[in-house]
Amino acid sequence: MIARRPGRWVPWIVLGAAVAWLLVREWHYAGWMDDDAFISFRYARNLARGLGLVFNPGERVEGYTNFLWTVLMAAVAKTGLDIPRAAQVLGTVFSLASLGVVVYLARALGIGARGAVEGSWLSRLLPVLPAVLLCVSETWAVWAVGGLENVFAAFWVLLAVAAYLRFRAASRPSALYAAAVSCVLAALTHPAHTVVAMVLGLALAWDTRRGARTWQPFVAFIALFGGLYGAYFVLRAIYYESLFPNTFYAKVGMSAAMLQRGGAYLGTMAIAFPFLFALCGWAGVLWFRRRGAAAPEADDRARHPAGVLLGTVAAYLLYALAIGGEAFPALRLLVVPLPLAAIVAVWSLQAFRVPVRAAAALVLVAGTAACSYWNPKMRQLDFRIEGDALGVYRAAGLYLKQNLPPSTLLAYSGAGVLAYYCELPFLDTLGLTDKHIARTTAKDIGLGMAGHEKGDGAYVLSRHPDYVMFTGAPISSPAPRFRSDHELNALQEFHFQYQLTKVPFRYTTRQARTLQAELYLYKRMTAR
Repeated sequence: MIARRPGRWVPWIVLGAAVAWLLVREWHYAGWMDDDAFISFRYARNLARGLGLVFNPGERVEGYTNFLWTVLMAAVAKTGLDIPRAAQVLGTVFSLASLGVVVYLARALGIGARGAVEGSWLSRLLPVLPAVLLCVSETWAVWAVGGLENVFAAFWVLLAVAAYLRFRAASRPSALYAAAVSCVLAALTHPAHTVVAMVLGLALAWDTRRGARTWQPFVAFIALFGGLYGAYFVLRAIYYESLFPNTFYAKVGMSAAMLQRGGAYLGTMAIAFPFLFALCGWAGVLWFRRRGAAAPEADDRARHPAGVLLGTVAAYLLYALAIGGEAFPALRLLVVPLPLAAIVAVWSLQAFRVPVRAAAALVLVAGTAACSYWNPKMRQLDFRIEGDALGVYRAAGLYLKQNLPPSTLLAYSGAGVLAYYCELPFLDTLGLTDKHIARTTAKDIGLGMAGHEKGDGAYVLSRHPDYVMFTGAPISSPAPRFRSDHELNALQEFHFQYQLTKVPFRYTTRQARTLQAELYLYKRMTAR
């Protein structure tokens, strides 16, 4: 009895060390936040000020897709707290809370259950191994503090799957309702997470078709999810006078190039997490091999929970393929399915003999940590952190706020940090927060950077912005970069009406160094 007691603590010691590493990595990445997060922050601040859920007061454009996260940030703003820092704190909290749900799901799949009776330390360790995988994954650490909703959404997705498995095991209606409500909260956090409701709905329909259940659970789930989310969808469509979010029109287009770019994005995921993806594939093989291997009831209990998780992961990968990937760093689209992928990967290890299982578990954790850490998609953020890119943009925005009249219309492609801190009327030349540009046609969509392919220089000029900036390093450049910039630069009227000025400003870095940077501003001749 005494000899076995230390083994009981092994999983929690390992998990504690992994959590400590996760917090260290989150602290490192806290010096960076994604520019698009500040789009949501600006919406949230305007909502808190009573101006409505808008980017520019008086313009109803749905330039965000994370409604629940944005409303939460508005509540933060109401308390007087700093929105960006609160977003990072909440992201950290949900990154840790998700670990508990992951351990619960691992046990719900029976991971380690057989060996736990025998007292094997490895079997005791297996249920916490998926949580350890999350802790050593740079993607999870980056987006916990990146300012966007991804880890928050992952938490609701995990709760939805956990509640569904609870319902399936005990047939409790309360668990089914909890699964539906969690699906609604996930979908309110981002429309992409409706795929979870689809997978769970299909699982319920499959149970019904096989005669395992009546139609009542399926109907109740669909009615509850459809009623709640459908009401929100209709209300937001009326408010913004648009069926889909503006960002959908700005980023998504049907073309072969989009699918090719999406396929390349999936390939980048596989390179960053080769062992995880390989074992998920192996888990799929195991799941199919178990079909018909035993009595239908036993077979269903053995394979269905893993099938739900595998189906959810597959649905997210298909979504990433369909939208052509994205331009965000650190593989943001992998954040939500990552915990589920970690669970099914560890579940698949149980098919190996004990010595091989131990070696495979070690390779999985060490390989995931190493490949994730050294992946260029992760390490590219180090340069932004060291150069304090966030601080530069913040200082530039505050400089513009202090030195330009509040009614100044600024046209620029970065609708995030700069727009949030300058608080000026803003024309997003990429179209994320502009209805006209978002709905323009780009014949070469899919060939460029996702979300950076649309523009309309003539339209931008027709809006008569007081100042125009072209994207460059560290913030702006006299030379055009994106479509609207190039089209503007090609117009003679633009050069007749605007004059280039270079404005120096000083800022203090996180290392307490005072540096100087420049803004290249095209100023309209009649602008104040």
